[in-house]
Amino acid sequence: MDMRLLFITVFYFSLLNAIAGQPGFSKWFDFGSAANFHNMVLKEDTLIIAGTSKDLTADQWGALFVKMDTNGVMLDYRLHLDTMDGQFAFNQGYPFISTSDGGYLLAGKVFNRESYFIYKLDVNGDIEFFREYYEPPDILTLLPQQIIEVGNGFLVCNIAQLQNGSNDVQITKINDAGEVEWEQLYGEYSKGENVGSIWQEDENTIVLGCSKATDQFVNLPSLLKCGSNWIFAIDSLGSIKWEWQSEPCEGSNIIGLHRTADGGWIYATRHLAAFDQSNWGAAPKFVKRDSQFNLLWERQVAESYWDSNEMIDLKPTPDGNWVGAGLWVLPEPFYAWSNDHKYTPGCLYKVSSEGDSIWVRCDTVPMANHTKFHRYGGLAVLPSGSIVAAGGFEEFIFGVGDKSWAWVTKVDRHGCMEEPCLVTGVGEVKVKEKALFYVYPNPATTHVDFFFQNPAGGRHRQLLITDLAGRPVQSFALPEGETSLRWNTEELPPGVYFYRWITNGKPLKTGKILLTK
Repeated sequence: MDMRLLFITVFYFSLLNAIAGQPGFSKWFDFGSAANFHNMVLKEDTLIIAGTSKDLTADQWGALFVKMDTNGVMLDYRLHLDTMDGQFAFNQGYPFISTSDGGYLLAGKVFNRESYFIYKLDVNGDIEFFREYYEPPDILTLLPQQIIEVGNGFLVCNIAQLQNGSNDVQITKINDAGEVEWEQLYGEYSKGENVGSIWQEDENTIVLGCSKATDQFVNLPSLLKCGSNWIFAIDSLGSIKWEWQSEPCEGSNIIGLHRTADGGWIYATRHLAAFDQSNWGAAPKFVKRDSQFNLLWERQVAESYWDSNEMIDLKPTPDGNWVGAGLWVLPEPFYAWSNDHKYTPGCLYKVSSEGDSIWVRCDTVPMANHTKFHRYGGLAVLPSGSIVAAGGFEEFIFGVGDKSWAWVTKVDRHGCMEEPCLVTGVGEVKVKEKALFYVYPNPATTHVDFFFQNPAGGRHRQLLITDLAGRPVQSFALPEGETSLRWNTEELPPGVYFYRWITNGKPLKTGKILLTK
C-alpha cells in the first residue's frame, strides 16, 4: 500500500503555562493524587472532559468532570465518588456525551461490583441522577462502549461477555430518568462481536459499527483467523432493519462511523498483518465506502507493529478532512535493546476526504522520571480546525511504582504545536519501507537518544547536528543495521540545536532539540 505522508514525531516538553503565540500545548494534571482523562466533548468554546481521579481521603477512584478553555486553562472540576465505597473504572473512549437539556451523560464500571453505571450531570457537572445496572446471570460482564440520545431517552451500547467467554453486542434503552425500557443482545453465541460506533440516521434508524469474528483463515501471508467489519441498523424498538459484513480480515472494530455528504460511510478500523503462525500486528486505518458499502479507498496511517495498535476516535474537520486519535505501539527508544519495553505515544492522524494522508504526529511527555503508556481517549475539533485530544500516561517512580496523569494536547490544523513547525514530506512510499525517526528526551540536559529504522540495503545515512547559526556541532555515520545512538550533550552550552537525518546528500528528517542545564 502506498501512502502520501507528512510525518511529525515529537517528544515535546511543555511548560504548564502555554507560551504566548503557540498554536498548541501539552499539559498534564494529577488533581492532587493521580488521574486520567478518557473522553471529551466541545461545548461552544469550552472543553468538557470526563475522566477519573483518586480521592486520597476516601481511598476511592471517582468520576471526574472537568471544564477547560481551549488554551488549556482549568475552569472548574468535580469529582463524584460512589456512595457505597465502590471504585469507578473507565477505559479510554468510554461513553461521554452532551445532552439536549444542556447537561451530560457519563458511563463507567463499578470495579468491585458486577455492574456498570450511568451518571446524568447538569450543565455545571453536578449530579442529576445515578443509576447502576447489574449484569444478569447469563452475562459475565457488561462494558459500556457508546451512548446516543434518542427520543425520550438514551441507547446504551455494551460489549457483553457471555458465559462461554465470547462477546455479543448488548443494547439497553433507558428513559430520561435512567429506567430500563428494553434490552437486546445482537450476535451469534459461538462467535465474538464488539461494538465501537453508533450513528443516528433518523428517529427510527440507528446504525451500529461493530466487529464480528469469523471461522475463516486468511493468508496475510501467514494464515490468520480474524474478524470482519460488521455494520447493522436497528429501529426504535431494537429490531434489525439491515446489516452488512465485510470480508474476513478487512478490519476489526469500527470506530467513529459517520455518514458522509455523498451518502457513503467513513470509519476507522485496523489493518491486520500476519508475520508467521504465532505473530501478527495491526495498524490504524481509515476506510471510505459508498452507500452500498463498496470500498472507495482505505488509508493505513501507521505501520503494523503490535496487536495493541488501534484508533480511539474519529471526527470531521472544518476543511472537509478527517482526524483520528489512536495508539501506535513501537519499541521503546530508551529500552531499544529490550523486547519487554514498548514505546506508546498518543498519536493524531489527519487524512483528506480523498484518502491522502496529510500528517501524523505522535507525542509523549518527558519527565525527570520515565513516562510510558501514553494514550488518548477522545478528541475535539475547534472551529479554527485546531485539534484537542485528552488522555493520560504513566510516570514510573523508582521505589514507588506507576503514577497516572491526565493529559491534554492541542495542535493547529497543520498538526503544529509550536512555531516553527518542522515537518518532513516523505512523499509516496511503501508502508513497509517508511522511514521512522524518534528523539528522546527533548528538551534534554545530559544526552539525547535517537531511535530510527535504518533498513539494510546499502543506503548510507548520516545524522548531522548543527547549532542555531547552522554551524556543524557533531556528525554521526549510521551503519547498516543500527537502530539507535546516543548524543552526549553534557559539555555543550544550553540552547537550540537542529538535527538532519541525511541519505545520499538529501535530508529525510529534520528537527529541533532544546538543551537545558
